[in-house]
Amino acid sequence: MLYDFSSAFNTIQPHILCDKLISYDIRPSIVLWVLDYLTSRPQFVQLNASINSDVLTTNMGAPQGTVLSPFLFSLYTSDSRSSNDDCVFDKYADDTVQIGLITDNDDSVYVEQKDVFINWCKNNYLVLNVEKTKEMIIDFLLILPT
Repeated sequence: MLYDFSSAFNTIQPHILCDKLISYDIRPSIVLWVLDYLTSRPQFVQLNASINSDVLTTNMGAPQGTVLSPFLFSLYTSDSRSSNDDCVFDKYADDTVQIGLITDNDDSVYVEQKDVFINWCKNNYLVLNVEKTKEMIIDFLLILPT
C-alpha cells in the first residue's frame, strides 16, 4: 500500500510533535525551540512584489520548502510502525509504504496493520488522500498462460 497524505507538512500538530520529542529524550530547550518555530508563524502571499495578502498567523504545520520540515515530519511519524514482522512500513519524509507478506491467501495481518495505521493517522490528525493512496498486489505464485 502506497499512502499519500493530504498537505502532510501543513497538518503537523506542534503539541503532539513536542510530546513525541520529549518521549525521545530530546533536550527541553530544543523542544521549546521547535514549539516556538511551529507556532504563531505569520504568513502571507505576495504577487509580483507589489500585492500582498492579509497576514495570517498559523499555529500548526511546518513551513513548506524548508530543510527542517521533512525532518520534523519524519519525527512526527516515527512512532507509526508495524507490530508484526510480516508487515513493515518504509517511510521517507511524507511518503509511507506498507509492505505485507500474505501467505496461503491469509491477508489478516496485512489488513489489521493497515487498519492500525489508518487509526494512527486519525489519532495524529493526518489525513490520507484516498485519490492518491494506491494498493499494489504482487503474486509471485501466479503462473501466466503460455
